Amino acid sequence: MFRLFQYFALFALVVSCSDFNFKKTDQVQLLENEKMAIDWNSVDNWPTFESCEGNENIQSRIDCITSTIQLHCEERFKQNDLRQNDTLWVKLNVSNNGAMAMTFAQEADSLLVSVLEECASSLPKMIPALKRGQPVNCELRLPLIFRTLEVQ
Repeated sequence: MFRLFQYFALFALVVSCSDFNFKKTDQVQLLENEKMAIDWNSVDNWPTFESCEGNENIQSRIDCITSTIQLHCEERFKQNDLRQNDTLWVKLNVSNNGAMAMTFAQEADSLLVSVLEECASSLPKMIPALKRGQPVNCELRLPLIFRTLEVQ
């Protein structure tokens, strides 16, 4: 009788093993799930100039970036005796290593474009945007408001 009980217990153990869920966690699936959970359309920290780094509020950081570019470019305007009172929308592409490229979202005078391109190339290097602690490429669309010499 004891032998029959041993066989029955062994049989029950073997059959019930299928009820245990010993699935191996698929690392690829975990990675895909993690990628799906990340909001790729936003960054954790916006790109910035070193002088603007203390601004934690997004709007104040963008205002600081805009005013830094404006002040830097207005000096170029004065050097070139360029008379311009205008708002220009620019796309500022900041790479993951801090390199910056400025493109214009609207048509502009060729002299103005050349002065702004010269200005963009001489701006200080930016601190790149961060996503989950890693530097990433980022594009900002900013209004640059120029109030320089009186337009005649």
